[in-house]
Amino acid sequence: DWLALSACPVTCGTCGCTDSDTWLYKGKSGKSCDYVAKKPSKYCDSEDDDGTTAGEACPMTCGNCGCQDSLTWLYKGKSGKDCDWMKKKTSKCSKYKDKDGTKAKEACPVACGEC
Repeated sequence: DWLALSACPVTCGTCGCTDSDTWLYKGKSGKSCDYVAKKPSKYCDSEDDDGTTAGEACPMTCGNCGCQDSLTWLYKGKSGKDCDWMKKKTSKCSKYKDKDGTKAKEACPVACGEC
């Protein structure tokens, strides 16, 4: 997945989309976008000392570039009901929302066949 996104930025819609090389989770050394990549669903909403979220600073890692499924979206906030789960329920993509009201078809465009 990630290799294709990096190797084919035009096709994948990721041109100009890169992770920050200065952002650090809570300002802690060694907790960069690479750290976030270990558990994006846990860390993409985390902030640095300035209040910038990992999702903003690490868009490639957090699935916020071009046509990518979100790594943090969960149907009604329920564990395990993510974009991979939505692949089996594509008829519900326009209806199912996360706890913030974001529809699956917006957060999971690949799983829902939107791109």
